[in-house]
Amino acid sequence: MPQFQVPLGEAIHTFEDLPKSAGIRWAVGDPDGLRSSTWRIWGNKKGDVYAAIRHLGGVTKASFHRDRKCQVGFTTEYMQSPDGGDVEGSRHWVTWKLPEAPMVQAMHIICPDEDLVRFNDEPEEARLMRWLPAPGIGHAKVTTIHIAEPPNDSGWKEATSRGELIGFFECPTRTTWITSISQHLGPNERALVATWRNWGTEVAGAKTDEAGARMLYLGGSPPAETPFMIELRPEIGS
Repeated sequence: MPQFQVPLGEAIHTFEDLPKSAGIRWAVGDPDGLRSSTWRIWGNKKGDVYAAIRHLGGVTKASFHRDRKCQVGFTTEYMQSPDGGDVEGSRHWVTWKLPEAPMVQAMHIICPDEDLVRFNDEPEEARLMRWLPAPGIGHAKVTTIHIAEPPNDSGWKEATSRGELIGFFECPTRTTWITSISQHLGPNERALVATWRNWGTEVAGAKTDEAGARMLYLGGSPPAETPFMIELRPEIGS
């Protein structure tokens, strides 16, 4: 599976501790213009960390557990709903284990510029939201989840050398922080994104007449590669 390489960039250090119950919420773009869906990452006292996209809230999430076991798939709540009854097999799309290292990149979340759209969303509480500037034509915003275990800040300089620090939170067993950078997409990468967008539109049957319709493509080959989720719009004219 192709892997997006995240290049080094100038760090913009913006430490801000957020309420643990709220987690960290962010979106790419302009709340009144082209934008991504809202993303949220949160944790619990045991050290489990979760990430989800609001547009698919309650349907799917990524889990990074204290024992380093991880998975991406449908939520338990969705599987117990009427729609979840149509799912065959395991609710997990992929499972893996984080490397035994003091600091790891747990996942990349990618939002290409051309997949930003206009849609109405519920107002976000200002103090809980981080609006990231659109990456620019031919670029994608790459947000990375980093986990340090045991809790430490020895790796944050390395992490933030790869972009802006959006936020962080701690529990007794782990430190989790999120960075973001704009990455140029070359012709081959744009072709891959277009292929995934076409495939998702066809397989998922996403409706282009639905304002702000969103799709997720899961890539990477963990644990050899850091997995990534890429947020896409349905192909126009399908």
